[in-house]
Amino acid sequence: GLSHPARSGSMTSLRSRLLFSLCAVVLAAWVTSAMFSYRDARDRIGVMLDEHLVQAAQLLIHADRRSPQPVRPSAHWGDAGEGHSLCYQGWSEDGRLIFRSADAPLVPLSAQVEGFSIVQRDGSPWRVYGVRAPDVGLRVQVAEHAHFRDQLAASVARHLLHPVAFALPVLAALIWFSVRWGLSPLRSLAEEVRRREPDHLGPLDQGSAPIEAKPLVMALDSLFSRVAASVESAQRFTADAAHELRTPLAAIRTHAEVALAAREDLERKQALDRVIEGTQRASRLITQLLTLARLDARAA
Repeated sequence: GLSHPARSGSMTSLRSRLLFSLCAVVLAAWVTSAMFSYRDARDRIGVMLDEHLVQAAQLLIHADRRSPQPVRPSAHWGDAGEGHSLCYQGWSEDGRLIFRSADAPLVPLSAQVEGFSIVQRDGSPWRVYGVRAPDVGLRVQVAEHAHFRDQLAASVARHLLHPVAFALPVLAALIWFSVRWGLSPLRSLAEEVRRREPDHLGPLDQGSAPIEAKPLVMALDSLFSRVAASVESAQRFTADAAHELRTPLAAIRTHAEVALAAREDLERKQALDRVIEGTQRASRLITQLLTLARLDARAA
């Protein structure tokens, strides 16, 4: 039969491989989904914030924000910690700065007058949108910290990954129970083989075995059949050997008794010669029986 430690070790190894592979696949799918969600969220957020820049520029064009003296600029253009804030400028067609936000510089936000552009200011990227309004003689530029877009997208991705810390252990437990339940027919099959007596070489019950284990069950049945044939051959050889050796051994004993009872040297010598001949015949017979046993084993 199969020993319990060997069976337990192999089952544990198979169960561990299944658990590891399934959990790895689930985790990889979750992370991949979060990455695609991050990229999709970043694109959608980018479109939304670009629309926000366009709307802000249009509002500035139509708002009465003109002032003959611009407000005093700050030391740095914008605050990296306030990436969601906007800075803006309004220029006349002849290049005069008409209005701006407190954190905007005195130079144009971007060399590109119209459309979207990315510029570097104080070591940080900014998204700038420029528009011209010839009817009012005004050029407006609105800028927003580009990191704000990445922060919003990363926040969305983090919210998608947060449930992993709670859901993955629960999912791993469910997978463990599912794998254990799925492997229970193999445990039953191994238990059936382990409990068998050495002389029980009949076929296994294939009805309760799963389809994936059918080749193993068929291989075991074939093995049991060959072992049964080998045992039967050995039993037949033992019976034949006992029958064939009984006659020469009885003759050897008879001649040995005659030699012991003989009073004449000639009679004793003749009896001993027959003992030697009998042992030679018995030796040849044993050699023939062993050869037959080897042939039977190969045939089986």
